Amino acid sequence: MAIEHYPYISQWADPADNRRILAGGDPCDHPRWRQCSGFTSAQEYRFWSWRLCGVACFQSVLLRRRGLRLDSALSTRHGIWRQAMAANAFIPQPDGSVLGLIYAPFVRMIGQIYGIAATVDTAFSQGQLADYLAAGRPVMASVAPLVRHARGINPDPGRNGGHLVLCYALDRGRVWFNNPSATEAEPFHSSLPLDVFYSWCAGRGVIFCR
Repeated sequence: MAIEHYPYISQWADPADNRRILAGGDPCDHPRWRQCSGFTSAQEYRFWSWRLCGVACFQSVLLRRRGLRLDSALSTRHGIWRQAMAANAFIPQPDGSVLGLIYAPFVRMIGQIYGIAATVDTAFSQGQLADYLAAGRPVMASVAPLVRHARGINPDPGRNGGHLVLCYALDRGRVWFNNPSATEAEPFHSSLPLDVFYSWCAGRGVIFCR
């Protein structure tokens, strides 16, 4: 059976810009960053676009479930971010950092606003990840940001969180996932062997219901 890839969503305006921005480029250099993201403030977009990995993952789920149609302002990255802020799924800190994405309030928010059911799992095993995916339940998983360069087992397993990706399929022992800051070429979908992927994974995240 062919893999049903989820729509790829970057946390920035254009997936083709990921590599440039990760190398230090200005996210606002893209001519359509406002239209693509929904943000209007350059200062807000520069700061928050680096923290929208979970929002991009959820937008991918929305696109998949709604047949590539989204309500205009409500479901932009900016719209989802504002909803998450109101739900205390993101909490700015006095030192300029951000606490979040906090799973429990985010799950409540997407259920109330979008009618999408999900659960939080903060200690799933490699086998449980495989079971979720085999059951058709996509997983927004916490991983090390360097998963984008992974070619083998994580050499520093103590550093395996801090970034969110959307796992959506398990095929022939490989986990397929959308990384909102991927550096692959189009169509940007990523895959790794299950054991390799899990070594970069913190074993926690949001499990979407079918």
